[in-house]
Amino acid sequence: MKPKPPAFLQQFCHPPEPAEEMRYPGMVAPWAVGSGWRATDGRILIGHRRAKLKAQEPAGAVPLVEDLLPNPKKGRWRKWPADPPTSPCLDCSGDGQDCFACGGTGKALYQVNGAWIARRYFLAIRSLPNACCLWRKRPSNARNPVQFRYKGGVGAVMPVVRGGQGNAP
Repeated sequence: MKPKPPAFLQQFCHPPEPAEEMRYPGMVAPWAVGSGWRATDGRILIGHRRAKLKAQEPAGAVPLVEDLLPNPKKGRWRKWPADPPTSPCLDCSGDGQDCFACGGTGKALYQVNGAWIARRYFLAIRSLPNACCLWRKRPSNARNPVQFRYKGGVGAVMPVVRGGQGNAP
């Protein structure tokens, strides 16, 4: 029997598209890799460890998500922020009325260690058990992913960039 990925990983995948428009077929569902699961939509990457390694899987055959991220020793892990600075949604001018983009909150971006994170990713990471963010002395910028970890895995999310400028808004 083929193992199924944890259901919560689906929120980190690319939404399914009609077959004729499918541009990202490998990103619509989590996949098994070595000792764990991976999920991405191209803007966020998350790795989740399985409880046990199968005997036929050689340890270290596939790089861990941790190995793909910049050096986590150059910073300090802190609890994922519950109520960080936000920027108003541009689609509804911050009023949130019938707005799909911000879910009616009027807030579209959340600031984490200097980087602006899209609402969808901020909330998804915040929902993970014991979510933490890697805080650096120099804040994150548009070129560096914001690293996070949680009970069971690690990941990285790219900040929002507008108009080719460093940080949004």
